[in-house]
Amino acid sequence: MAKGILINETFPPEIGGVEEFLMNLCLFSKYKIDVLTEKTSGSAGFDQSVPFNIYRKRIKSHLGF
Repeated sequence: MAKGILINETFPPEIGGVEEFLMNLCLFSKYKIDVLTEKTSGSAGFDQSVPFNIYRKRIKSHLGF
């Protein structure tokens, strides 16, 4: 199976259209996708409830934004 990584500042459990789109992309893709995103309130419990890996690190300064 092909693999990929999704890097974005926000991801569920944050609420929003982009977050919902990215979540569905990870859930329904034919590829195995890992996610790199920022830590948010409630993320620890959420991360355990999905069938893919989520890595939460401070990424804003590393991306230059």
